[in-house]
Amino acid sequence: MRPAARRTSAALLLLATLAAVPATAAARPGPDRKAPLAGAEQPAVGRYLVTLKRGSDVAAVVGELGVTPLCTYESVFPGFAADLDPEQLARVRRHPATEAVEADGSVSAFGG
Repeated sequence: MRPAARRTSAALLLLATLAAVPATAAARPGPDRKAPLAGAEQPAVGRYLVTLKRGSDVAAVVGELGVTPLCTYESVFPGFAADLDPEQLARVRRHPATEAVEADGSVSAFGG
């Protein structure tokens, strides 16, 4: 295959791959954007771990949301754990500083 044809084939393959990737809500957050919600194998009902976007002020976000955190995280990533009712969970997921929400619970490496 000639070099020009090889480059064209590679460019078309790259464009096809990029076209197949769905646009994410993170690309342009709108009013209906919600942070992803993941679950644990054995979730603790109503208890969630919330990861905030880098640079977020955890205390300010918790205050805006009106939730009482069980603990906060600031060293490795900004976030908090809290018991949330369905209305609070929806509010947390819609907050622009929320990166992700995960149901707290137990996870086992050996199925036990």
